[in-house]
Amino acid sequence: MRKFKLLYGAVAVSLMWTTLAQAQSTPVAVVGSSTITMIQLEDAMGTSNITISDTEATIALEGLIENEIIRQEAKSQKIAVDPKQIDQVVDIVKHRFANTEDFENALSKEGLTLDDMKERAQIAFQKVQLIARCVIPRVGITQQMFERFCENYADKVQARHILVDTEEEAASLLKQIKEGTDFGELARKCSKCTNSGARGGDLGFFGRGQMVKEFEETAFSLTKENPLSGVVKTPFGYHLIEFIDRVPAEKKNVEIENMDVRHILVKTEEEAAGLLQQIKTGADFAELAGKHSTCPSKSKGGDLGFFGRGQMVKEFEDAAFSLTKENPLSGVVKTQFGYHILQFVDKKMEIREECPEIDEIKRNLFGQLMGQGFIVAGEGLQIQVLKPLEERFIGDNLKIAYDKWMQETKKKLGVKIITQ
Repeated sequence: MRKFKLLYGAVAVSLMWTTLAQAQSTPVAVVGSSTITMIQLEDAMGTSNITISDTEATIALEGLIENEIIRQEAKSQKIAVDPKQIDQVVDIVKHRFANTEDFENALSKEGLTLDDMKERAQIAFQKVQLIARCVIPRVGITQQMFERFCENYADKVQARHILVDTEEEAASLLKQIKEGTDFGELARKCSKCTNSGARGGDLGFFGRGQMVKEFEETAFSLTKENPLSGVVKTPFGYHLIEFIDRVPAEKKNVEIENMDVRHILVKTEEEAAGLLQQIKTGADFAELAGKHSTCPSKSKGGDLGFFGRGQMVKEFEDAAFSLTKENPLSGVVKTQFGYHILQFVDKKMEIREECPEIDEIKRNLFGQLMGQGFIVAGEGLQIQVLKPLEERFIGDNLKIAYDKWMQETKKKLGVKIITQ
């Protein structure tokens, strides 16, 4: 009888584990050819007590579906993520913790491994590259929009602030200011900011990226017509901010050199050397260009018109800008396109307004729109790859376009949520 009871107990335990395993492997959603199981949802939520219809479970499942769509679309579109970028993100996350042991304990508590973190980073990068390739073109960006945003983004704001420890104190001071109390006096008396308090809270002029996000966004939203903020919470405490002034980035007149040259492009060095010898002995450059050059400029005798630095490949540019009226003919110049002979035609100088700050913003924004350049946001083990300039430039239109693309992609791949 005892043996029978032991055998019965063993069978019962076995059945229990089998039932549990079956439950965990139960599909909760299908995305294309892939299945999302209950155990994946449990891992994402950190609990096994799940009801699919609950709001939290629905949100977690939508996140898993989105990740799977990103994974499949990235594979379909042959999007590759640089392993160095993934390692860089994991290092950023590690440095949020006091030491390696704390990081590893956090992973263990969440039931995650280092490979899981790398997978999260990969999906984050795949997402921003898919946005660059599939979503941003839908938004409709004009050159005028791009230029105007970059110029506005380079503005500097002068503001003053009051920093206190509690929301209640900040609200009380805000009420006093609205009733007519001088902002500067209150800043000197009450602000916890040791640097600006003695100056009536004046922070001087500052640009984007110099203040924490919450402070910056509020300060740059203020105007002469609407100079006073509400209570603004940051990691430092609670702020009141008052607008003083706003100035555009400083522009300087820069003298730009432009060259006009004609050239002959051929496939071999020997052919180029032969043509160069003919030119040196009196043959007309333009005629030889019309007969021998493989560049479309041959129809104009090889004349390329005026161009500035940065518009030609380096070897060609260096040779062109070294030419003068007194020394008008180059030697044979090799580039990725073949072998060139260059002849000076003309040079002119023009005055152009330039601003290094605006140029830097343009480079950064262009890199972000092309899927390069990023910052990593989030707390603890969270990973969110952000394109701050891109998001501010496109704003809500980006989210609308992304949501629409995601819905279309769900329909294309076929997504089914299984409730039973």
